[in-house]
Amino acid sequence: MDGNVMIIPLRHIEKTEEISDQEWTSFGEVLAKTKKVLGEIFKTESFNVGLNIGLESGASIPHLHWQIVPRKFKNITTLNTFADLYIVATTPLQTKKMIDDALKNNL
Repeated sequence: MDGNVMIIPLRHIEKTEEISDQEWTSFGEVLAKTKKVLGEIFKTESFNVGLNIGLESGASIPHLHWQIVPRKFKNITTLNTFADLYIVATTPLQTKKMIDDALKNNL
């Protein structure tokens, strides 16, 4: 799906127990803004939000990060019926430009 965004804390954090109250508050603010911007760009109010903790969870480095993925109903095609594939209509650079433009309008 278009718009997969990763939020990474500024401070190196590996475990949720290490996150301060202020960092949790900041994360909530960044998450809300990210969802708003992605929702406007991709015309959805539905998201998957995931937190990877540890190397076995799929994290490639020992650092907490949240994935925010906008979701919407797919057009049913042979590709996504049998393989759950979704054709992305924009390039990563086009998606980055859409996000950058939306952020300028939402700051």
